[in-house]
Amino acid sequence: MRTIILIIYCLVLTSFSTNKSACPTNLDENEIQYLEKDINKYNGKVVAFDAVVSEIKVGNVNKPFYKVMLGKEHLWVGGHGQMGDVKVRSSYRILGLICLWTDDKLNEKYNDKNYFIISLAHIDMETKMASVFPQAKSAFDTWTKGEIPNIPKK
Repeated sequence: MRTIILIIYCLVLTSFSTNKSACPTNLDENEIQYLEKDINKYNGKVVAFDAVVSEIKVGNVNKPFYKVMLGKEHLWVGGHGQMGDVKVRSSYRILGLICLWTDDKLNEKYNDKNYFIISLAHIDMETKMASVFPQAKSAFDTWTKGEIPNIPKK
């Protein structure tokens, strides 16, 4: 089943490589400074950005927890896939949700910030292969059509 999903997303990503507006970004290293000044205001907001993975740790329930670099700035991303889905020194376009920390043990162990990004989807910029959290398929579809999705608050 996972193979079929990946094949479908590879077809969708054909538009990513030919359509400049597909899978847009709304966060870069300069905007991180503004985000961090009032992080509570951005909690729950969807962001998309290009980054290079610099470290991979084991997060909760054996999911990857990785540090990514946006220029000289860094963020921590809670992955939705399996360990090995992302590789150190590889470039990704990531769609995620800004979340404040609730797990102090994990925060103390790795993260030096009071927030992290929950990955909804990521695209390997070399292979153009996508990995999508199954419950985020609708958000991913919106993103591939050129819009940053909104996630309604419950």
